[in-house]
Amino acid sequence: MDRNGIPAQVPVDRLQIKSDSMKASNVNWKSYLQGHMIAESDYEFIVDFDSANAVKSIVSRGPEGVEQLLSIISRMAKEQTVAYLLTRLDDIIPEILPSIHQHATVNHIQPWTSFSGLLSRQDMFIAHMSAKIVTKIITASFPTYKIEGADLDFFFGWLRSQLATDNHDYLQSTVMCLQKMLRLPYYRAEFFDFGGMDCLRPLLSDQYGFQLQYQVCNCIWLMSYSNDIALGFNKFPTMLPALADVLKTCQKEKVLRMIIAIFVNLLKSSQDDKKMFREYTMVMIQGKVVRSLELVIQTHCNTEKDPNNTLSNLQSKDEVDEDLLEDCQFLEEQLSLAVQNLSSIDEYRSEILSGRLEWSPVHKSPKFWRENVTKFNENKYELLTKLANILESTASGSLELQVACHDLGEYARHYSRGKTVLDSLGIKPHIMKLMAHKDKLVKYQALVAVQKIMIQNWEYLSSDKQK
Repeated sequence: MDRNGIPAQVPVDRLQIKSDSMKASNVNWKSYLQGHMIAESDYEFIVDFDSANAVKSIVSRGPEGVEQLLSIISRMAKEQTVAYLLTRLDDIIPEILPSIHQHATVNHIQPWTSFSGLLSRQDMFIAHMSAKIVTKIITASFPTYKIEGADLDFFFGWLRSQLATDNHDYLQSTVMCLQKMLRLPYYRAEFFDFGGMDCLRPLLSDQYGFQLQYQVCNCIWLMSYSNDIALGFNKFPTMLPALADVLKTCQKEKVLRMIIAIFVNLLKSSQDDKKMFREYTMVMIQGKVVRSLELVIQTHCNTEKDPNNTLSNLQSKDEVDEDLLEDCQFLEEQLSLAVQNLSSIDEYRSEILSGRLEWSPVHKSPKFWRENVTKFNENKYELLTKLANILESTASGSLELQVACHDLGEYARHYSRGKTVLDSLGIKPHIMKLMAHKDKLVKYQALVAVQKIMIQNWEYLSSDKQK
């Protein structure tokens, strides 16, 4: 627990908490004047700004008012005072935006440029309040002004660095900046191309609390509304399985609603692309989404009494969330059809695509390997490549390594040219390396796989001698 009695691992909106306390404080501007830190004209301006006339104090002066405020902020040595002025400024951005635009035009800069420099301040509140102001200016100025190129890379890079930091105090405010930007399709595409999905995926963990889960899911949902992005979700193979996991474990309706809406958007966007549609449905089936939907409908969309006829669980039709119910029913229908057409190789492929191998029946079924081994050669050895990626990845768990080794051994055993293919793809050395793995079960499966590969070779030698 921190000093406020809040669990340390669950971030709170520290920016909002501190800005609320800032608004209740007062600055003795007279002392700044008497100490010759500001001139008389600055004193008159800042007193006017730090009152109910904040908007008027800027607008009446136009770009000069913005310049004067920026000048005072730059000369303040006390960080508490800078933080206070930024808090006051944040409240009036929409009203003074024309003056900010005029200031940018006069100085031949972009509207957000003067505030972007504050992102590098060591005081985290100042940096994050500046990010909030920059985000407001960027989004409110679109499409007249678009941040792009190096400026956009810098801002996205700064946001990404804050999402990855060990200090979680400002996680919610950082994600809030992203939520605001991703409402605009232009910035969705730019963030996706920037690799932004990679920095959102780790934040789906329940260790950060359901509020941050909701904000992150909202970002992903906004991105899924762009058709091109929806068709590119497969570039981030761990994203859908992670969302499916949250759907299984989270109890908060607003989080569940977001995830279901994401899945609906992905399936609707990919309906004309059979390969992508099949890939998405397979990953959802592997992630047990069908079962999760049943529980969501039962818990949040129930229109009838429960089996025990308890009135506490009775919902009237007026209380049913029709949008959520419609989304659940759409997903159920699409996934049920996909399950009906699911073959054993489809089941295997969906498991591979999910990146989570387990000892499901197909792995140890001789019939499966006899009937499907040649399909491992399709699409430029796609399945073999994915198994190899699991062996190489430092993120792979013991179970995944065991199953991957086993399957590569079975491929070599059942396919006459299996050893040659594994050699040409450079997979055999990865298996051999795992023979020294610290986990005994991984070591065992790697050893057995190598034996299968070598026995295949011995069979070739024996056959040659007989000929």
